[in-house]
Amino acid sequence: MVCIIYFVYNPELYGNLADWVGIIATVLTIFLTLRHYSNDNRIDFRIMCYSKNVSEKENGTTSIKGERELVVCGVNFSKSPQLFRFEGFEKKESVFDLIGRMYSGEKKFVLPLDFEIIRHEVVDYELVNQNEKSKDIFLSENYVNRYLKINNIDIHEGFFVVYMHISGKRFKNFIKAM
Repeated sequence: MVCIIYFVYNPELYGNLADWVGIIATVLTIFLTLRHYSNDNRIDFRIMCYSKNVSEKENGTTSIKGERELVVCGVNFSKSPQLFRFEGFEKKESVFDLIGRMYSGEKKFVLPLDFEIIRHEVVDYELVNQNEKSKDIFLSENYVNRYLKINNIDIHEGFFVVYMHISGKRFKNFIKAM
């Protein structure tokens, strides 16, 4: 029995137990270090979108108008401050659109917004700190509906709200209907 074990495992050829423990510890250390630092640099940005009634204050009373507006903002869940900007809306692609775009070589584009109609300046990148919300962007419901209609986006099919990171990575949130 001893003779068989000696030929299967030769410590001079394969190393002793201390060598194996050292090899495993080194590999595990490298793996855990890479995993830790890759999680630190991950960009985690989530888009919030909701609609609300437009209200205005006058003489200490708040009155609600018949208009509604779409409010868009984002929250940075990354471990460091990041730069983001609101890009606009994007059409939901069907399978046929996707196949056609693949064969034609077209690039997907975000539909540009008419920023003069929007209440806030949203063209520049905004620094959003860790676990903080970006500034709210208010879009009137009439403007959004008109904009989607002009760009042949069916509001009942849905569309994407798109934010852009300074690195070029795009973050999208799907909106079904308003």
